[in-house]
Amino acid sequence: MYRMLAIEGIILLLSLLVGGGRSYGTSVSRRGCLRQVTASVVGVSFGGWIGAEDSMAAESVGEAIRQSMSNVPGYGQADIVYPDYFEGKWKLVRTQFPINAQEDPRIYDYEVRFVRKEFGVVADRGFNEANRYMAINNDSSFVRQKSWDVSNPNVLTLSFRDGTSKEMKVTRRSTELSGNASSLNDWGLSSSEFLRVSDVGNNGIPIISTIHILSKWKPGTDQNTIEGIELEYDEGNLGDPMSFASPQGGAGGPQKSKLKSRLRMTRLS
Repeated sequence: MYRMLAIEGIILLLSLLVGGGRSYGTSVSRRGCLRQVTASVVGVSFGGWIGAEDSMAAESVGEAIRQSMSNVPGYGQADIVYPDYFEGKWKLVRTQFPINAQEDPRIYDYEVRFVRKEFGVVADRGFNEANRYMAINNDSSFVRQKSWDVSNPNVLTLSFRDGTSKEMKVTRRSTELSGNASSLNDWGLSSSEFLRVSDVGNNGIPIISTIHILSKWKPGTDQNTIEGIELEYDEGNLGDPMSFASPQGGAGGPQKSKLKSRLRMTRLS
């Protein structure tokens, strides 16, 4: 009973801090919110032994925390929410233009899918990124394992057949949806995400970098197509003290490298 009261207290606290706080003109600081949320979570964690019901409750609380914290200044949305029309499976053709303008563009095609969550349609990042890397390497078994959860979409880990691995963690995002999200042809979506990427080689040493991805989507030429453009900036490690890579980008650093891709999706289901 005490654990349930504590759980309800967390949800109430978050709603007051993030939602209700604005109604009464209260300023919500990231530090203050985290301090109070942490204290409440500790109260739940040490309220007694953890059983099956507690695990389910903890998962629900974790989801509530993620959704509520997405409204705290500086944290951004819980995920990119796409127009309803995106839901389903698509064939994506990616035409990637290299940094060196003298080289020919590379074209990859692979399946992607978008799934519905309680707050809208989101990308299945694990499925999409795994298929992307298998297409890039022209090897359907290149990705040995993927770890991603739609309820915690900001962390994705891929393990590859050659023994290397990659972790991608979204640290900041913003989105802008124009028009009608339920329409087939009256919408536009722009997004910006910063990712902290850890590439672990066969020597076990991680190379840390920061990637900034800008995307823009619009309706295609018919009801079964969607077109987009994506810019990917390599910000280097931005002075990350945990990185073994030489610094790139950031203030006073070399010019950031950039990849540009044109995207076209055709509906499969």
